[in-house]
Amino acid sequence: MATDSDERTEQRAFILARHSRHGLMLLQAEKKKKGIHFQLPGGHVDKGEIDKLGLADAEVAAAARELFEETGLDLRSHLQRLRRCRFGAEVQKRLGTRAFFEVDLYDEDSLHHNSREDLVAPITVETGFLLHLSHEHTGFAFEKDLQRAADMTSKHSGGKCSIAIMATQSLYRPEDCCLEGVCKLCKGK
Repeated sequence: MATDSDERTEQRAFILARHSRHGLMLLQAEKKKKGIHFQLPGGHVDKGEIDKLGLADAEVAAAARELFEETGLDLRSHLQRLRRCRFGAEVQKRLGTRAFFEVDLYDEDSLHHNSREDLVAPITVETGFLLHLSHEHTGFAFEKDLQRAADMTSKHSGGKCSIAIMATQSLYRPEDCCLEGVCKLCKGK
């Protein structure tokens, strides 16, 4: 029985999980109306999360919770790894009540055979990266090309995830800044 704290809201949170060598992680699903399609990990933010944490913190907590529920990757104790995507006003208006977060995936994040027997590998490339998928997903893929990833997720969440994927190409990333690079070099000496 659902409680008030489990009550769904219109707020949703999604994760763009990227592996530097393999690309963006996409979850495969099959539904009667949509057929086989791909999704970003994510889902509804629960009312109880908002009541307890406030909207901004509830969104990041929900994104990490959904990532765990859908893939077995548990970042719930490492929320600092999730970076909020900050889009321009026009893009954010199109995304509505959806929040997006980026996370870098590393080989060490892969689940290991000795932890579960029901792990799956990506359907696209041989990577050795394993996940435990929820019952709503039939597989997963890594996609390096963001335009292709956006096309693959066009049926998910009213096409909003596709918009977010394409919009991330123009986001400012501190690690791309010359000053940030200089600071990294100085720390290394």
